[in-house]
Amino acid sequence: MFDADKFWGEYSVDGLTVKTLPGVFSRDGLDVGSQLLLSTLTPHTKGKVLDVGCGAGVLSVAFARHSPKIRLTLCDVSAPAVEASRATLAANGVEGEVFASNVFPR
Repeated sequence: MFDADKFWGEYSVDGLTVKTLPGVFSRDGLDVGSQLLLSTLTPHTKGKVLDVGCGAGVLSVAFARHSPKIRLTLCDVSAPAVEASRATLAANGVEGEVFASNVFPR
């Protein structure tokens, strides 16, 4: 019998839980580029944040931890990435809208 739960992966970044699925960006851990972005986050940002190409949602949950008043919107063209981001947000108690979108259609 097929068990979808066997495909989920998980790792931690600075106390945050990241949920992943095969084929999702940052599946095996945080990449150098994302580490660099996280090192530049400014605390207490307000307003709306759009995470295009959200992957597993690690940047969004980290941003929400630094700036809890932001309103998050995440999108990715990949269905597994959308599901991974939803799971990452839920695992960290972060609210946000997550949906599938190709923001640059041909």
